Order: sequence, then C-alpha cells, then structure tokens
Amino acid sequence: MGQCHRACHGSLVGKLIALQPPSGQVLRHTLYTFQGGCIVPKADGSISVGATSEHAGFDKTVTAEGISKILSVQKKMVPALNNARFLRAWAGLRPGSVDDLPLIGPSQSVPGLWIAGGHFRDGILLGPLTGSILAELLQGHPVPPGLDLTPFDPDRFGGWDRTANNDPRLHLSQSTTSHREQD
Repeated sequence: MGQCHRACHGSLVGKLIALQPPSGQVLRHTLYTFQGGCIVPKADGSISVGATSEHAGFDKTVTAEGISKILSVQKKMVPALNNARFLRAWAGLRPGSVDDLPLIGPSQSVPGLWIAGGHFRDGILLGPLTGSILAELLQGHPVPPGLDLTPFDPDRFGGWDRTANNDPRLHLSQSTTSHREQD
C-alpha cells in the first residue's frame, strides 16, 4: 500500500437498496437508527434503505449478505415496507481519514493543492458545505468567523509528496510521522 493510507482509508464499502412502497404508503421523513441504518424517502416516491459499512477493500460488489443486513434494518424500522417492491441495490466507497475527520483546505507542502475529502459516510451531507467553504477560500476570502479548520488540516499526517516511489499520484511524505505514530 502507498503512503497515502497513513492519512486515508478507502477500505470501507457502504451498500444500499431502493424500494418502491406499495401504493398509498408514503414516507415523508428520513429515519435513522443508532444501530447503523437509515430510511430515506426520495422525490420520485422510492425509498433508499441502508447502509452497511463493510471492510471489503475497494470491492463494490453487492452481496446477498449485505442486502440481508439492510432488509433486517428496514424490517425493524418500518415493517410496513415488507411488501415494497425491490428496485435496485448498489455500493459505494466510504473514503475517510484515519482520525475520522475530513481533510479540508490547502496543503502547505504542495503549493496549489487543495483537498476536500475523507468525510466517510457523511460526504453526501457535508460535501456541499465543504465545497462552499473551499470556494470562498480559493477566492481569497477569509475563513467564516467562528470556524476553525485546524482540525481538518490536510497536512496533519505529514506533507504530501509527488515523488514517492516515482508515482505521479500524491502520497504522504515518508519523512514525516503521523499523529497516531506519535501517541
């Protein structure tokens, strides 16, 4: 694995399903459970149910086991959807950082490199806000008052290096030590 894995992990995969509820059944609000599930009504009338968080490398294969886990969440949360029509299933990567905080802002080690990532499962929710903040910063505007981006510093695990292993992709510099290694 490249040095990039000291800052980011991409090995978690989330699987979801879409259901079409029986005629007359309408879900108007998103439902969450602390046991790791959510049911989200969509504008087209379908309902997304999810999601798993599996260590599957970068394999986005949808499995029967994953669907079974999702359906068990749905049955506990909204048994009225047991007769819903199955529409589709999909999986996506859940990139996150090793300290579970996103990487947001400019890198000091590579001029011109701005990073907005590592939001894990919350990227779909936090992506628009992160994009808005970065757009302001890229235009030279100050950080909004009361917002401290220090915990999200993209260089907090070390600098980024284009030359690691003669690989054109960016990697964390091998000469730096991550916060986890210091503890």
